[in-house]
Amino acid sequence: MCGGDRSARNSKLIGWPLVFAFLSCCGVVCVVGQTITPTWTVGDYWTYRTYSSYPGTPNVTGTQNLEVVSVENLGMGGRNYSTYHLVIQESLNGTDRVYSYDQWYSTSDLGLLRERRSSPNETSSETYSPPLALRWPLEPNVTWSSTGNITVTTVYPGYPPQSYTTPYSIRFSVESSRQLTVPAGTFEVIPILQGDPSNGVVRYWSPSIGNYARIDSLQAGHATPLTVLVLFGAAPRSGWLGLPLFVALGTAGAVGFFAAIALAWRRKRLQASVHLPAGHVDQPTTSKPPRKG
Repeated sequence: MCGGDRSARNSKLIGWPLVFAFLSCCGVVCVVGQTITPTWTVGDYWTYRTYSSYPGTPNVTGTQNLEVVSVENLGMGGRNYSTYHLVIQESLNGTDRVYSYDQWYSTSDLGLLRERRSSPNETSSETYSPPLALRWPLEPNVTWSSTGNITVTTVYPGYPPQSYTTPYSIRFSVESSRQLTVPAGTFEVIPILQGDPSNGVVRYWSPSIGNYARIDSLQAGHATPLTVLVLFGAAPRSGWLGLPLFVALGTAGAVGFFAAIALAWRRKRLQASVHLPAGHVDQPTTSKPPRKG
């Protein structure tokens, strides 16, 4: 085999591992982005434009801000849950009032455990047992019902708490993914129908956003937007390129391994291309003087 053919073959041999390394990196990124287990980080936030209308009244628009403020342990039903604590602030255009409330979601599946609203006149909370959660990963044409109990507790200043518990049953169905354009951009979304198709709610989950891009209300089969994403931001992730640390280390290690192979192969080729005279031995660049006898 001539030298040119050998070089071409070596180039292919070293090229394929580098291609595999690159594809491995892409594969890691794609798997992380597939919403198998959604995760949030303290500092993540989403800003929505809200719409609300009532029979005989014009549309009312406003702004809703969601932010992950902490990760907390929450005791409920004799169990301790690791939760994301979200603070939600809502305001209506044309007014100076801001409504604020808190929500706690399970870190394992983003199941809603508790919601609390406070005002100078009362404090109310809703607790879901078991947590109201979706089924991950979201797969098209999958339908299920989430059942449990919701406990509503209201506290008025100077009075003992009042509470009651009622069962709930909510039907969910997942549709095929599609492209959706909102003020924040164009995203791949997974529509999730909650309730009846003619009188329910459609939530458009986006893996790249880590939340819903839009939520629509269905009235006699006609969709009316309730919330539309206008802005979102992610807190800095640990690791490399925003990947979890163990994934980042594995990816960097694979790239470094194949890069080292490529570098060693290149050096070998350079050395082979230099024809040294017979009997020549490379000397080190520095050497100690001979010891005097």
